[in-house]
Amino acid sequence: MRYYIVTTTKFADQCIEHLTYGATQSNWLANINYGDTIFLSQFNYSSQKLFGPFQARKTMFYNKAVIYPLQKYFYRIKLELIIKNIKCIDETDLYLSGIQTKNVSDYTRIINLIQQNKHLHCISLTDQEGGLIKDTFFKFGINYGDGRKSELAGDVVNIDRKYIWQKNRLDKTHKFSSESDLESYLIFALKQPKTIEYSNINTLLKKFDNNELHYSSVYNQFIFGNAYPSDLTVLNQNNINVFELK
Repeated sequence: MRYYIVTTTKFADQCIEHLTYGATQSNWLANINYGDTIFLSQFNYSSQKLFGPFQARKTMFYNKAVIYPLQKYFYRIKLELIIKNIKCIDETDLYLSGIQTKNVSDYTRIINLIQQNKHLHCISLTDQEGGLIKDTFFKFGINYGDGRKSELAGDVVNIDRKYIWQKNRLDKTHKFSSESDLESYLIFALKQPKTIEYSNINTLLKKFDNNELHYSSVYNQFIFGNAYPSDLTVLNQNNINVFELK
């Protein structure tokens, strides 16, 4: 199980109403798996709030129902509640957690991570970061309702490696139409050990000891230094492998 923050500046209520989060490009949500823990962030000039905790009920799909005013976030995931009611916390609650646990530095780093990356659709968290945020929800969260009031309309198309291949017509064009689709394709391929892409990348990684994919965790848009996301990051106990896609 992984932890993620998905972000919006003003559409948290629409996400909660439909228990759905949407992004503009395929790569942002491609690495989220069923059961991963999701926090919804709405940070803007008047509000710095987190909602949750949710878990992913349906992995990425394409759906054109308009649920965000004036915006078209068609790459989507479905959410479900982990507990009976959605909780809401403020940025200051994270700081209070840090004071209570005498761990202000880690919580301050999380606050900075959210503040400096609110323009990104999805922030990948380490297990430690995710656990600290989840603990804060249980300590300070106030009830914010029980979610779904409206169902999605229109067709729902599951997105996987085959979908990205066909969308880009790779059998004819032999190239991706966007860097985001290339990133998504590789993420899906690295979830399937029998793919040629998995084998090729694993061969590259094996040049270093204990660096194979089966020893590792694969992240996308993993943020270094609070503000520098990497396209693909392969982490294990011995190595940090960073891939920038062009």
